[in-house]
Amino acid sequence: MVSFKPKSKNDKKKEEKSDDWFNNESILENISNDSDWKVRLFLVEKTDDENILSKIAIEDSDRDVRIAAVKKLKDESVLNHIAKTDDDWKVRLDAVKKINDADALRDIAENNSNWKVRRAAVYKINDEKVLIGIAKNNSDSNVQCAAVKKIKDEQTIIDIAKHHYDTEARLAAVKKLDDENILANIVKNDDDLTVRITAVEMLQNEKILYEIAQREENWKIRLAAVEKITDENFLAELAKKDKGWKVYISKSKK
Repeated sequence: MVSFKPKSKNDKKKEEKSDDWFNNESILENISNDSDWKVRLFLVEKTDDENILSKIAIEDSDRDVRIAAVKKLKDESVLNHIAKTDDDWKVRLDAVKKINDADALRDIAENNSNWKVRRAAVYKINDEKVLIGIAKNNSDSNVQCAAVKKIKDEQTIIDIAKHHYDTEARLAAVKKLDDENILANIVKNDDDLTVRITAVEMLQNEKILYEIAQREENWKIRLAAVEKITDENFLAELAKKDKGWKVYISKSKK
């Protein structure tokens, strides 16, 4: 049987003494400048000193060490500085994830050089006006779509779905629509096939679907409509009028 010997007072004192150096600022400063990145990373893992963490997060030459420091930082002013100035977008991304200041997030979402960092900021923004501005004006489609997905104003979503210059932004907006007439309008008028098919897939009104299935010129859009129709009599009539539809109908009803 293995026996466990309780720690003596001397043992406890030795342990406390071994950790004393983590409270010694001059020693911490020296370690933060150590040439071995693993030593610096070990320091980051052990200390909660904001000054040391800030110094490492801003100045360390190793990306992973800076990221480790960023993840422990609490000072938003330092995090904001890092999110704006670090050379590596992954470091900036981790800094953004810890920022809650609305103005700082807006600035990052609008101006950061990396779209993934801008998108991360958008995920944390709740101001409708800011989101609308980003959805309409940001230079990257991924950032625009992230903003569109968070917008609640129905009229804005309709406007984006019908008029936005970016296909992906329109697509994101279409997926939020429930107005059957607007969806039908997009099926008819949008210049992108994927957007039009998605609008068909969002439709619930069978009368509109019947119209698309009978009159639409593009067979892929007709097929999308047929796949949503449940009226067997209508499908049978459609098959009689156009033999080509028999293939589509049999596929959609398997």
